[in-house]
Amino acid sequence: MLRSLLRGSLLVALLAGVALLPGSEGWSGVVAEGDRLASEHRLLSALDHYTLAAPFPEAFPTLQLRLGRIYLRRGQPREAAKAFRSAVAAGAGGREALLGLAEASGQVGDGQTSLGALRRALELRPSDAEAWNRLVEWAAREGRSPAEIRDLLKGLPFPGGGGALGQRADYLLAACWLEPGDEEASSALSEAAAGPNPTIKGMALELLEAGDEVGDAARATGEARALLAQGLAGPALVRLEGLLTTDPPLEAEAWALRGYALKLVGRTGQAEEAARRSLEIEPDHPLGGFVLGTLLVARGDAEGAVALLRRVVDREPDNPALYLELAGALIDLGDYGDAQKALDLAVQAAPESPELRLAVARFYVDRQYRFETGLAEAREAVRLTGGSAEARGTLAWALHLLGRSDEALVPAREAVAVGPESPLWRYRLGSIYEALGQRDRAREQYQMVEELDGAGDLRQRAQAALADLGL
Repeated sequence: MLRSLLRGSLLVALLAGVALLPGSEGWSGVVAEGDRLASEHRLLSALDHYTLAAPFPEAFPTLQLRLGRIYLRRGQPREAAKAFRSAVAAGAGGREALLGLAEASGQVGDGQTSLGALRRALELRPSDAEAWNRLVEWAAREGRSPAEIRDLLKGLPFPGGGGALGQRADYLLAACWLEPGDEEASSALSEAAAGPNPTIKGMALELLEAGDEVGDAARATGEARALLAQGLAGPALVRLEGLLTTDPPLEAEAWALRGYALKLVGRTGQAEEAARRSLEIEPDHPLGGFVLGTLLVARGDAEGAVALLRRVVDREPDNPALYLELAGALIDLGDYGDAQKALDLAVQAAPESPELRLAVARFYVDRQYRFETGLAEAREAVRLTGGSAEARGTLAWALHLLGRSDEALVPAREAVAVGPESPLWRYRLGSIYEALGQRDRAREQYQMVEELDGAGDLRQRAQAALADLGL
């Protein structure tokens, strides 16, 4: 409370001082100071300084763009969208404001505004392959069909070009723009498969191989499976529409894929119907069970999810995703022992998966459960991820929880160095400093949490810690 009062008093005093300054000189210096603070990751202080420029009409375009960028960095997409929208409405900021509006709107789930902003940004620079790729991919992830995506980009040229951006555009042209079976799609996929990025090359080859499947139903399900691996739900659903087959396993697969695609685009009722249809045809179908299990967990039926997922993992024991989902459902039931067994089986199924190791490490560390096991998994996550901020931060917290705060300090600092605007890593580093008796350094990190956390959960914890430190 005291810190809030002090901040408010200082802001009033600064506003009074700025009011005495004439013309643009009254705000440009304040904005420049805000820029300096932003470069030091002191985002809340930067916002305070940008707010000081609000009384000056000539500062409006500059101010709105900066506010939007800072709000995004603080995890406040609604505020960011409002700032970028104000800049766009005022005719200021041009392409930068539109791209910012697209990003912020996408984060709050306003797909219509996001795609519209990207379309307008492309109109300003039609050859922008990055914006074209983003628009096509986002539209496909929202569930738009190839026909709808073409309408969205009507009148705009295909950007083409070389490098990874051009390779990605070729892949998306074939996967999300052209109709299935179009000869031009095969040509575009071949171009993508010959490009420099190995990930995109693999995606293109997978889609090409699916297109070589014998029979329309097998080809459609294969292509849908490849597209859904990239989250491209709209084009996948088009492949599955009206699919006819007399092969029960293939029909069960098609319904399960349809359920997964519908789940991705938020049509959960239809997704559940499709998953149940898949399980009616093949009672232990892994994907159908996975989709239905995740939907049951989401609506709070952990008991039903556990019963279903146990049956499914018996059918496909080497699928780590099934074990992870089962572990989550068991946790919701409070059955940590069986959840740990499921996690152990997941690791056995994919011991070299960095994402899996990190998820397992976080299961133990974030829940403060079986610290030694969490420490071992965190070490593996650091090795497999190449030392990502999340892996290092998880390792540091495991060591700290085990009372080894002196050893935790190095990975905690490394996590902050890699992810300097993460409130979580800052808060944990502050806690480690506090445990080591380094109160001034702890105070500095807790204050940085206040600067960075727009959501507020960690900010409240940091404020409580500062109060305990006497500030």
